[in-house]
Amino acid sequence: MVGWPQYPDAIRTQRSLLQCRPKYRNWLTGAAIKGFSLNERGLQVALELIEQIGPPSTTKGERFSTPVKKKLASQKSDRARTIEPAREVQAARKSRLFEKWNEGVMSERDLIHVHSLLDIFEHTPAKLREKRMKDLERAATDIKDGQMIEFLSDVRRSFPSVFNRVR
Repeated sequence: MVGWPQYPDAIRTQRSLLQCRPKYRNWLTGAAIKGFSLNERGLQVALELIEQIGPPSTTKGERFSTPVKKKLASQKSDRARTIEPAREVQAARKSRLFEKWNEGVMSERDLIHVHSLLDIFEHTPAKLREKRMKDLERAATDIKDGQMIEFLSDVRRSFPSVFNRVR
């Protein structure tokens, strides 16, 4: 800015920030009003830059600490990136609906338990409900789990309204 050489030009800064958003480079998320933050890809780029040119420093030569490595390590989750039939079936076995079915307690089963089993909401479209059920059935078939196949067919018979397309 003219007369303020220690501050960057606001228009250039804004343009640079916009170029880093998901539509272009996908390094930042956020908005000018709320502020911006680096996403995972942006953190990786920042880490690569720090390795190449070193951590940022002040005009007096003081170096800033770089919490980027710690931040990347803490953001990694245990969530799987692929669908594994055995894990899907294991999750279904932990559901309350499966427990009730296994114990033979038919009177306490409710629609909410089906939603929990399928990991859906009440307002989820029937097409997606059907897809989720078919995915579970396919997973049970793939690992040849007869008990789970029987359980899922009983869920279909007991709760036909969950999978009807007309509501």
